[in-house]
Amino acid sequence: PYCANPSHFRSDARCHFHQRIWEMYLACLFLEQGFSLKRPSTNGPDIKILTEAGTIWIEAVAPTSGTGPDAAGGLTLMRKPVPSGESKASILTPETTVLRYTSSLRAKLNQYIEFRKRNIVGSNDVFVVAINAGKIDDADIENGLPDIIRAVFPIGEPVFCIPLKGPGKPYTEYRFRPSLLKKSGSPVSTDCFLDPDYKPISAVIFAPYRISAPNDLKGTEIIVVHNPNASVPLPPGIIRLGREYWLERNPDVIRCKDRRRR
Repeated sequence: PYCANPSHFRSDARCHFHQRIWEMYLACLFLEQGFSLKRPSTNGPDIKILTEAGTIWIEAVAPTSGTGPDAAGGLTLMRKPVPSGESKASILTPETTVLRYTSSLRAKLNQYIEFRKRNIVGSNDVFVVAINAGKIDDADIENGLPDIIRAVFPIGEPVFCIPLKGPGKPYTEYRFRPSLLKKSGSPVSTDCFLDPDYKPISAVIFAPYRISAPNDLKGTEIIVVHNPNASVPLPPGIIRLGREYWLERNPDVIRCKDRRRR
């Protein structure tokens, strides 16, 4: 009853099962949280939520690893000769995974423009992109911060710093990284939540696991990242799942509210 075209949903699920189940899983999570869902218009976003503050639209996407030189995901086994023989180490290259997220966000921004042209999404409606990375191997591995945050803010990898002079203690900081280079050499922006063009996207909902994962997650894996420059912000705390991240100004600091069971 909450799907724009149930017959198309069932037929398309035969070819794109993971993508369709991601939409259904989100809808179930919102219903369990007490949200009021309404059947959306055909050719509009996937989920429509009615709140006292207004309408919230959810447009879901489940990117794959892709193909070619910029394919994402998976641990790479490195072999290095050592005196005793050969050393093996597995490393993860998150840059290609981040590129899959930035590509999804760019595509959904273009879809938003079409939704507005059709008068499906209103100028005062909240528009959220929900990304599931379950089709990308090892997307659940985190190095300090979730990779979805590095796709929307200019935050690079963490660096452990040791002061060589004075009484200072070791500390960790993140490198400034506003873009990534594709294998072709072309740059891709990784600071879209600081880009005025992305103001229509109120927030990103992210999940790193396949919906068919055996562990009983019940939304604890969900990550919500707010766009500080959104034209219509997602109300803080309205989605009470997993972790919620936002940018706090003066000074610029990424804050987190962790609702996972301890």
